[in-house]
Amino acid sequence: MNPKHFGASTQCGEDFSFRVVLGKMSRAGTTLVEIKSGYGLDTDTELKMLRVIEAARLDPKVKVDVSATYCGAHAVPKCVTAQTVSVTEHQISLPSVVQD
Repeated sequence: MNPKHFGASTQCGEDFSFRVVLGKMSRAGTTLVEIKSGYGLDTDTELKMLRVIEAARLDPKVKVDVSATYCGAHAVPKCVTAQTVSVTEHQISLPSVVQD
């Protein structure tokens, strides 16, 4: 895993311009892209990532089909145990994703 992904995920705002990246992909011939969450390492950042992905999926200017995949808890932050991540995922994150 590249640790740069984790920091970038938490620092980007929801106005992140996905159109630039998806536009380049479209011009290169890409017709479908799967965008995965999971680099936020906390519930709020995961929800933010999913909102940005959903905005890309619904944007009529985006000419690439977008598929979203929730991949929470696939990485464990350095200061947290796997047990804590598992409990948080089941009790907080997953219900929040379903509700949002």
